Amino acid sequence: MLISIIIPAFNEAGSIEDTIRAVAGLPFEKEILAVDDGSRDGTGMLVRRLEKEIKELRGLYFPENRGKGFAIQAGTRAARGEIVVIQDADREYLPDRITSMVEELSRNQDIAAVFGSRKLKKNPASYRRYYWGGRFLTWLVNRAGKGSLTDVTTGHKAIRWKILESLQLQANGFEIEMEIVMKLLRRGFQIKEIPTDYSPRSFEEGKKIRWIDGLKSIWAILKFRKY
Repeated sequence: MLISIIIPAFNEAGSIEDTIRAVAGLPFEKEILAVDDGSRDGTGMLVRRLEKEIKELRGLYFPENRGKGFAIQAGTRAARGEIVVIQDADREYLPDRITSMVEELSRNQDIAAVFGSRKLKKNPASYRRYYWGGRFLTWLVNRAGKGSLTDVTTGHKAIRWKILESLQLQANGFEIEMEIVMKLLRRGFQIKEIPTDYSPRSFEEGKKIRWIDGLKSIWAILKFRKY
């Protein structure tokens, strides 16, 4: 089974190579789709260099920054695997956990997606406002989508390609996470959560999500509760 691993990246020159190499070392058949979303720090140049060395790697390059959602949509269109995994380029989520996510989907045909939950094991917390913001968004999703999830804002998601493609994603920014989970829940797809490892970084280290993204996420939950 071919697994497509999408790595959205914007100005991640400090971590993109380590992330790609860690993903390339995972013990299953894969393609790695590194999406350079208009980076200005040399991220794209690093991906192009690694393409010559890592046979599973394909780079997708865009001249302007459009957002994480745009990058995920581009990666989904290019994917050839039966399962799509979203892996952030910033190394907050360790690629090692992808194997467990893929194995869970492979042996259980009744589930549509596996989310890596930071709440199912002890992990460091991000900024307090983001921690509580994530808890609030999880509560709101569960209310609006009739779910029982513990961590809807996780950046570790594995989804069957046919199902992900059928969602007809629209969001271009970080609110793509809420669109994905709301559409899965509202359409009756089963989501399994397993523990994942999380090592949050600071704004000084390149963290990009801002308070406005939280407001956009709330709007996305309300918008996509009808789907």
